[in-house]
Amino acid sequence: MSLTILGQHISLIRPTRPQVPNIYRNERPKTKYDMRIKTIKEHSGKVVAVCIKARGKVFSLAKGIHATVCISFNIKPEEVTSTGWELENGNFIWR
Repeated sequence: MSLTILGQHISLIRPTRPQVPNIYRNERPKTKYDMRIKTIKEHSGKVVAVCIKARGKVFSLAKGIHATVCISFNIKPEEVTSTGWELENGNFIWR
């Protein structure tokens, strides 16, 4: 006797669950903890100001976003060449 529901076999209505492979502890990928993170001191530090480079000059504000720098100095978005941040050590990070 075959199991049918509304004239169809039960395997068509409710198929079997796919088998999930077992992954044992020794098969998992291991991370390399002996690698030391190299920190570049020129590119690290606290952000002092948000900067925009336009018309060959650097415009910056202590608080806000890049859009507020454009608004406060009346800079059109087409004139902006790059945006970035000024760090407390005096270096700039541009993107």
